[in-house]
Amino acid sequence: AREPEIDELILIDREVDMVTPMLTQLTYEGLMDDTFSISNGIVELPAHLVSAASAAQAKGKVKVQFNGSDHLFSQLRDANFEQVGAIVKKRATLLKSVEDEKEHLQGKSVGEIKEYVKRLKEINIQQEKNLLSLHTSIALEIKALVTASAFSRRLELEQGLIQGRVSPDKAVELAQDLMYSGEPLLKVLRLVVLASLVGNGIRKLDSLRQELIQVYGFQVVLLLVNMEKLGLLRKAEGGGGFGRVPGSP
Repeated sequence: AREPEIDELILIDREVDMVTPMLTQLTYEGLMDDTFSISNGIVELPAHLVSAASAAQAKGKVKVQFNGSDHLFSQLRDANFEQVGAIVKKRATLLKSVEDEKEHLQGKSVGEIKEYVKRLKEINIQQEKNLLSLHTSIALEIKALVTASAFSRRLELEQGLIQGRVSPDKAVELAQDLMYSGEPLLKVLRLVVLASLVGNGIRKLDSLRQELIQVYGFQVVLLLVNMEKLGLLRKAEGGGGFGRVPGSP
C-alpha cells in the first residue's frame, strides 16, 4: 500500500497567538492573499497577468489554482518576498540550461540522450515557462504595492507597535486614515485589533466604533460585538464595549 504523504497532524489553538494574524504578511503567498485573496487555493487574478489565451475568455478576472503541483510556487510560497526575484531567476536559468542542452545532443552517448529525455519528462518546459511568466507578473504586481509609501508606513508602524516603540494611539490614527481613504474593512480591523491586543485596549474605542459604523454601515455592529466578546477589541480603561470580555475585571 502507498505510504500516506501526511502521517501526523498537530493542531494549535489560534488563541495561543492572536497577534501574528493581524500583522502584514511578508511571504510570497501571504502577499498574494492580501493582494488578490486566496480561497481554497484559487486566486482571481486580473486578466492581464495571465496568458493572453486565458485572458480572452474572461471579463477582467481569471481564476487560477495554485498548489504543490506547481514546483515554482512550492519554492516561492513560504519565501520572504525579498527572496522571490532570486528564486525566479534560478528557475529560469535551470529551464534555459535544459533547453540549451538540446542543441548539444549530437555526439552524446545513448545513455546520455536517454537521461536528457528523462529530464524532459520530469520538466514540462512549456508549462514551466508559462508558470514562470505568471509568477513573474504576479511578483511585479505585488512589488508595486510593497514599494509604495503607504505599505512601508504601515509595516514600520506595526513593527514599532509590537516592539513597544509606537503607542497604540498611532495605530488607531492610521486605521482612521485607512478607513476614510476607502480601504477594505478587514484591512482596517486588523490594525485596530493589533492596537487593542498589544496596548491592552483602545482608549477611544467608543468614538472609533461609531466611525466604523458610519463608514462601513450598520452591518458591522454584530461583527464588532463578537470581536469584543472574544477579547479582540476592548476599551483600555475597562468596560464601555458592546459586551464584557469573559474573565476581564
